[in-house]
Amino acid sequence: MADTQYTELMTSELETPYFGQQMLRDVLIPNLLGAKTSGIMYFAGRDLAPRVPVTDEQIPDLFAKLGLGTLTLNKNKVKLRTYTLSGEVVATRIKNFPEADFQFEAGLIAQLVQQVLGMTTEAASNVDKRGGSVELTLSIDPSEEQTIISATRRDR
Repeated sequence: MADTQYTELMTSELETPYFGQQMLRDVLIPNLLGAKTSGIMYFAGRDLAPRVPVTDEQIPDLFAKLGLGTLTLNKNKVKLRTYTLSGEVVATRIKNFPEADFQFEAGLIAQLVQQVLGMTTEAASNVDKRGGSVELTLSIDPSEEQTIISATRRDR
């Protein structure tokens, strides 16, 4: 998809079709990929991030636009960040699909933060079934510099 198409999708006022998204994410993809689902979804999230470069402040808006839920920054340290992913779509996925996987979101945020900071970043997701939310924990390695991809510059 061309960069202009991503920009148009990001600025669109259309609502996300949650039912279709849930069926794909929690039924079809796990049936196709089996035990490899988590790993593939993590790297799918990382692969998507360079196509939608955003600033640090725009990351929660991107998650909302993609229909992934409400992203809230809880902790922001040099080597560690934690976010909570919540909202109706997250709670519904957790309630209806006990094995709901949020590795796509973990991979996406890891790569987005890596692009913003220019430091190697990895993320893990921890589902809070009782609270209907997901904690995303990011480990940042300031000693490993990476190429910064800004929201205004696209190298692809």
